Amino acid sequence: MPTCKSCSELKAKDEFYASNRNVCKECIKERVRANRLSNLEYYRQYDRNRSNRPERIAARKAYAQTEAYRVAHLKADKNWRISNARRKYATGVISNLIKLGQLTKQPCLICGRKRAEAHHFDYGLPENVIWLCDRHHKDAHKIDKEINRQIKYYEQMIKQNDDKSKIAA
Repeated sequence: MPTCKSCSELKAKDEFYASNRNVCKECIKERVRANRLSNLEYYRQYDRNRSNRPERIAARKAYAQTEAYRVAHLKADKNWRISNARRKYATGVISNLIKLGQLTKQPCLICGRKRAEAHHFDYGLPENVIWLCDRHHKDAHKIDKEINRQIKYYEQMIKQNDDKSKIAA
């Protein structure tokens, strides 16, 4: 059994890529994740540029006309509704409160723009919202997503360190 040069653990041969027999798959994956996080803006811009190439746009439009797309879209929509049930419920609560006249739309909290959307900090508290225009609402979700990504990354790092300390003990 070979030893990984990065984590110094004995691993089975199938835990190494054929192209790199010195470093295990998990160590390579962790290195790639860390690199992406440390250069996140570069990779986001690269991904945006790549997805906006004319051949990719044409391929997406062509795929959107197929039966495979329709089936995949229905499946993804169903999965979204299942995994975002709290979000869907909270949105429904706000819609009903507005219809009943118990809640009125407000201008954007940041820029004052009249056309604003309800933003939930916690979908478990559906009536607790602030009003943001489309741009600031998207920015708020980007910030939330980035915070959650960082929390998940640090939780993984803590778990890996705990696992390594248990192995060493």
